[in-house]
Amino acid sequence: MIAYNKQKNEKKSKFIWCSWRILVILMFLTIGIQYVAVKSIRSYRFENCYVSSGTGDCSPNDGQVSHWFGCPCPDPSNNQPTEESASRKHILILATTRSGSSFLGQFFNQNPDIFYLYEPLYHIETFFGSMAGPIGSTLNNKVLVGAFRDLLRNVFDCELHSLEPYMKPFPQHHQTKYLFRRAASTALCSPPLCPAENAKDESVCFKRCSNLNLTLAAEVCQKRAHVVLKTVRFNNVADLRFLAEDSRLDLKVIHLVRDPRAVLSSQMAAFQSFKDYKTWKKNGAMPPHTDTSLATSMCKTFLPAMHLGLKPPAWLSGRYMLVRYEDLAREPLEKAREIYQFVGLPLKPIITNWIVFNTHGTDKTRWHPVYSTHRDSAKSAENWRLSMDYNIVQFLQNACHETFAELGYRSVSSLEELRNINTTLVEERNFTYFT
Repeated sequence: MIAYNKQKNEKKSKFIWCSWRILVILMFLTIGIQYVAVKSIRSYRFENCYVSSGTGDCSPNDGQVSHWFGCPCPDPSNNQPTEESASRKHILILATTRSGSSFLGQFFNQNPDIFYLYEPLYHIETFFGSMAGPIGSTLNNKVLVGAFRDLLRNVFDCELHSLEPYMKPFPQHHQTKYLFRRAASTALCSPPLCPAENAKDESVCFKRCSNLNLTLAAEVCQKRAHVVLKTVRFNNVADLRFLAEDSRLDLKVIHLVRDPRAVLSSQMAAFQSFKDYKTWKKNGAMPPHTDTSLATSMCKTFLPAMHLGLKPPAWLSGRYMLVRYEDLAREPLEKAREIYQFVGLPLKPIITNWIVFNTHGTDKTRWHPVYSTHRDSAKSAENWRLSMDYNIVQFLQNACHETFAELGYRSVSSLEELRNINTTLVEERNFTYFT
């Protein structure tokens, strides 16, 4: 009887193990099929369309077989760069959350020659996240990276219809009010996309601009000389090789980094997922089962990207620039000149005026203070030191010591040293870019 039960339990264990493996394989297949389906739907537009009748709204009656993803249909045989496209700059800002990327993005958003888009990859992340649980989210990384890369390529070409399959609810006749942080883009809050006067201010755009017509937005994008995209969702610079080697793109990558202690402090203030850290700060001890990867993951992404960028292979040479937020905050005009020289564009007075006005203000704003870019930038770069718990600082310094050394951030050995903001924790470093 005992032997029978043992044999029965062994069979049951094997069955459970097989079932688990089958479940994982099915999840892989589901994610892959979903991604392929989305790509196929997007490409269907190029393979099944007639000449638009000219109504301009890309509605089902606009003379096209496929009317889901914008119009007019491009000529698929035209895959060579034109004179206009050859002079267009394609600039990608890479960063982690709460590192000051919104501030840096405004250096380009204020430029009337630039079409600036804030976090276009948000919609893909939420789309795939809604399809799979935690296991799927871990296993579908390659699929997600492929989708990210494809979307960046399409949006650099102003094919904003590529966003539609990932948006919820699905846009009707290419119109939506659910484009993530539309109000962060001046181009999307200006005529003809928004009839309201003075809607370039983010708070005004959020309240007064109506549904966004993605077809018209694509036309606006095409009329702008250059395209800049900002994302915190693409961490591996090596995965950009596909874009860098595309002859139709003039890709420049600006990699923004910030003191991990400051990043964590800002994340704790902004996100509910850091509630254990808030408890840690309040009680002075790490709560059981705290997810420490929330704090250390940024360090793991900084180093490989920086090592690749500062000793670049041929495909990345001349395309990568590392910028520390602290340098940007303390010398914004000087860094702006360096950045614009790197991307090969003139720094216009409208941008320098914006920088002067928005880096010598107060921390008070009528827009959401967590996302404001109007403040005393030099002061705000150090404010985290006055509120951050020393125990958390010690933990992060130990976990990220290599990152601190590589990026030039000094560790502190006491609470008094942490609070003394008259002494800088940022070493003088010259992170050059390669030509």
